[in-house]
Amino acid sequence: IALMVAATACTESGLIDTPNMYGSAIVFDTYIGKTPVTKAESIDLDYLEDVNNGGIRIYAFMSDKGNANPSNINFSSAYMNGRIMCTEDKTTQDEVEKSVWEYQAGVLNEENQLEWTAEDVYWPGDVDLAFVAYKADGYTPTTNGDDFYFDFIIEDNISEQVDLLVSPLQFVSETIGNDTYVNLQFHHLLSRVGFSVIATDPNENVDITIHSLRLCGRFPKKGKVSLKSTSASIQVYDNEDNEDNYKNFYDLFESGQPFTVNSVKCGSA
Repeated sequence: IALMVAATACTESGLIDTPNMYGSAIVFDTYIGKTPVTKAESIDLDYLEDVNNGGIRIYAFMSDKGNANPSNINFSSAYMNGRIMCTEDKTTQDEVEKSVWEYQAGVLNEENQLEWTAEDVYWPGDVDLAFVAYKADGYTPTTNGDDFYFDFIIEDNISEQVDLLVSPLQFVSETIGNDTYVNLQFHHLLSRVGFSVIATDPNENVDITIHSLRLCGRFPKKGKVSLKSTSASIQVYDNEDNEDNYKNFYDLFESGQPFTVNSVKCGSA
């Protein structure tokens, strides 16, 4: 399955987990729509909840209360800079399974290696918070002035290509007197390409074998994922003079790995 760019567009934590000094506890919930923006469904909620998959990278920035304007945020100073991990599932009074997410702050140890430490987090006062999250292992955002982004690379080998999920910047106000729930809604930013095999006569009961399938075109290999936007998108670097930024074809099958299907299982022409 080839994934292509959709042509649209650690520092140590400073939190003090003391409820008396801060406001309500911050609690996370996640959601991936049943109808994603594209058809790249190779990452789902079960994948995100698996503790072996590294959790979800998350940031929060303080903003003036009632002012949901990304241009007024200092993206170089994050109130939260860490990840959330699913720790357990629980059943509510309505018999609905609900995940429990734990926030973990990223801390650099003496060897300058990133370690994750569980923290209870609380609202920082009379402000709103702007949250942004993504699932793309190995990518750390770059702060360039007021910008906040990372460059996502599409691997040449389709077996190494991965899905990309982003929950765009959303402004949340504190829930006074109770926990403040932050609902992260993720969007798929890559497209998945599939194919169908149609038999001229499915009743013949013969095996159809495809040894090669090549997707040809002009595909961007890199895109800018902005984390300061309220909409999830990838901005393609449109540099026609740099051929290294593009790939002209993808082979959907590895060498020596053909695809075989029986005509009875196919639709008819």
